[in-house]
Amino acid sequence: MRKSHIVNALNSPLFGKWTREALVFRHNRELDDKGREALLNEGNEVWGLMAALFARAPNISTLSLCTDWFEMPLSNVVRGLSRMSNLVDLRFVMAGDITPLLGAVCKHIPEMPQLQHLSLQYSGTGSAYTSFIPPSELPKNGPRPAFEKLSLKIGASSPIALRYITWLSQPREGDEPFRLKSLAVDLSSGHYSERPCIEALEPCLYDLEILWINATGLGDGILERILQGCQSLKRLTLVFRHNFVNAMAYVLPPSLEEFFLDFTFEDTDFAEWDSRVAAFIRNQAPTQLQRLVVRPMCFHRAGAVDDIFSESRNLAKERGLNVVFQVKCTCR
Repeated sequence: MRKSHIVNALNSPLFGKWTREALVFRHNRELDDKGREALLNEGNEVWGLMAALFARAPNISTLSLCTDWFEMPLSNVVRGLSRMSNLVDLRFVMAGDITPLLGAVCKHIPEMPQLQHLSLQYSGTGSAYTSFIPPSELPKNGPRPAFEKLSLKIGASSPIALRYITWLSQPREGDEPFRLKSLAVDLSSGHYSERPCIEALEPCLYDLEILWINATGLGDGILERILQGCQSLKRLTLVFRHNFVNAMAYVLPPSLEEFFLDFTFEDTDFAEWDSRVAAFIRNQAPTQLQRLVVRPMCFHRAGAVDDIFSESRNLAKERGLNVVFQVKCTCR
């Protein structure tokens, strides 16, 4: 698509004060073959168009930016974001390092009074930025009280980016006290870098009410460390692949009311899984637990759902526990 086509679209009735959701997708297969000067010139053009979009559609509530840019002119973009007073959901997907952009967003996030959710998905590879906002220059008051959910899907992460994440999520007192309520974390492609990320998030764990976590590939003790820090948790979704053991459930917080188990396995041994779920209900379920949702996905035909997990169903009925089984089979 040529620049002129995008400019014409921005000036057409397609976008305006009535626009509520926007997705900006940018991918260039030739990035690796271009020199730095060409990259920066092209970046000015791309982000200038984004700034025009923000000015044209100031009432966007959900904005997703998907780009492979590793260094960009941020002033117009961030200025445009801070003027979008109705922005509720902001999502970034980047193939490279998000540090410069994330720092700029942190600096201006107090100017986004309606923002509730920030989603960051990035590989962290190709860290080649030359400038960033020092964490010491970030405002002390942090996000506004409306901000309640942070979603992270991270590969590698720079120490500066992790300091930004701590700044975003840590509790604050004062005239506008802040507590992050919901956190979603996927470190399955973290290449053994999950420990620094968890350390960056530790200040917010105690006050979390909702946690979604992909436990696949986490190092020894990481999941237990996370759950031990969550002493106010009400809803937990745990995603894993082939490696769940009941010992993980011993550290569930006593405040837990809803527990979602989302897992896949190659061997269709439902008797084994029925035994594990029953053992959890009998010996490990937190006293406040009201609902347990088990969502296994297997690679073989499962048969009728009502015919499996019989022991778990009967035990849950005796205990007054609401248990739901949602079995999905991927075979054809």
